[in-house]
Amino acid sequence: MNKEKLKSIQTNPDHTKEMLRHSILNRKLNEAGLYMNPRLGRYINEAMQQYADEINSSIKTQLEKEIEKILSEITKVENQHPYKQAGNRDSYSEYNEGWSDACDVIRQSLIPKEDEK
Repeated sequence: MNKEKLKSIQTNPDHTKEMLRHSILNRKLNEAGLYMNPRLGRYINEAMQQYADEINSSIKTQLEKEIEKILSEITKVENQHPYKQAGNRDSYSEYNEGWSDACDVIRQSLIPKEDEK
């Protein structure tokens, strides 16, 4: 087993199960001679591609939810030492500004840039 497959198994067992199921299905269809028929083979490939797209969409949705949770936690941490308190001019400090700036840097590292979407 190569390192990439081993890493995939260790990091995402659900994805690996789907890949194994897909591989077994391919082998069984091939053994049954279903890939010999060009129309049927094309239909099966399209169906498998649609299934793979659904899996990728599901993974992306889960990832987006996790990022939202993390961003929410960063906001909670940032609010422990706010940059300024509304209505209180004396609340500003360099420490609070640095704390807020650090939270912004972490937040920006999690939000994909427009050209990366």
